[in-house]
Amino acid sequence: MTRSLSLAHLTFLHLSPRKLIHLAANSGFDAVGLRLTAVNDTTPSYPLMDDPGMMADTLGALLDTGIRVSDIEFVRLTPDFNPSAMAPFLEAGAKLGARYIVTAPYDTNLDRLSQNLARFAEIAAAYHLSPVLEFFPWTTVPNLSSALKIVDKTARDDISVLLDTLHFDRSDSSLKDIVGAPASRFPFLHLCDAEVPPIYGERAAAHCPRGTLDTG
Repeated sequence: MTRSLSLAHLTFLHLSPRKLIHLAANSGFDAVGLRLTAVNDTTPSYPLMDDPGMMADTLGALLDTGIRVSDIEFVRLTPDFNPSAMAPFLEAGAKLGARYIVTAPYDTNLDRLSQNLARFAEIAAAYHLSPVLEFFPWTTVPNLSSALKIVDKTARDDISVLLDTLHFDRSDSSLKDIVGAPASRFPFLHLCDAEVPPIYGERAAAHCPRGTLDTG
């Protein structure tokens, strides 16, 4: 089985999508992940849905290199999350040919979190996009087993879990959780080889080089 390798935007977040795509092509990658929305006020993002010129440059780079977009990010599932407001973001993802949307749990009400994820997946499906839920040790979904429970509760087959090897290693997760879940729940992995002390905070993972491995 041939697996594709994608370059996650966080690895070179200072690069524009066009430059990241050319770097990926020159380095032997098959695809890239693109960050369209900011995670916080101190890190960059590239809102292609609001910048026609940057979108045109990005599409041109994809055409020139043959690189594809595997996923777009970053959607925070907060208590006031409104899936319907994400239409421009989803339209941009569809135009880029992306398959997945990286989502993150930022809601202490896990029932509401699961409901919002399910609603978002329903809307995203119209754009041929599927959400993946990434878990982080410092959130209310701190490990793989809890992420799987949230996804299972949506009762949707088009929602999966994003397993980052860094977060897996630093959280209370087990290989048994992987073996016990359907393979379809893990369409791709984030591979991060940074040596990070076991500090549960966002700052600890800020400079983690990442690649994405397609597990399908």
